[in-house]
Amino acid sequence: KGLIARVDNARQDHNSLMTENQMLQKYIGNSLTSTAVFGATGGAASLNKPTSGTR
Repeated sequence: KGLIARVDNARQDHNSLMTENQMLQKYIGNSLTSTAVFGATGGAASLNKPTSGTR
C-alpha cells in the first residue's frame, strides 16, 4: 500500500511539473513572438497584446 501511494505522489508531481513546463514553454513562446512582432511593426501590435499575468 505504501508503494502505491508513493507511485501516486510521483505521478502527481510529474503531472504538475509537466503542466508547469507547458506553461513556461507557452510563456516563452509568447514572449518570443511578441518580441518579433514588436520589432517588425515598431510596437503597434503590442497594444493589442493581452496583458501578461494570465499564468
